[in-house]
Amino acid sequence: MAGVVKLPAPVTGITGRSRKTWKALSVTASAESVRSILRAVVDARNGAFYKLWLEATKRRTSTLPSIGYGLIGVADSSDVIVSVGVSLHRDDEVQVHWGLGVRCSAFAFDVSAQIEVERSDRGEVEEVFQEGHSTAELSEAAHLIGRLAEVVTAQREWLIDSPGNREPTDL
Repeated sequence: MAGVVKLPAPVTGITGRSRKTWKALSVTASAESVRSILRAVVDARNGAFYKLWLEATKRRTSTLPSIGYGLIGVADSSDVIVSVGVSLHRDDEVQVHWGLGVRCSAFAFDVSAQIEVERSDRGEVEEVFQEGHSTAELSEAAHLIGRLAEVVTAQREWLIDSPGNREPTDL
């Protein structure tokens, strides 16, 4: 069938449905799942992440911040991660990345948001914020994407250059 995305059927007994029932549901649920998750990520990018990017562009003095999407196939798995993020290279040689990712598997949506800070002089990446949740419910996953996008992008203190040699965790 053209235009129908079909996810692998789960092992019988995990969901309490027979394999035949799951296959009948999976064609419709799969297409709706893909659309709903992608729509929630697009809304997060065009909403909370875009507002963060706009503020970052106003504060920058040398390098334009970036905003973007990503699709990543998980090694040795049929899972896929869809992500959105804003990256900023501050004038104090610190790179900051605000990100949100959704790992889509046959059984669950793992939604996580994080902020990573990298000091160019050390080459080390430090995760300074992380929050994640897992759900098998499509509507809950879409809600989590929106909520975590707001939570992670609200942390604007990372836009400001740190004075002197202060550690990123000292901000």
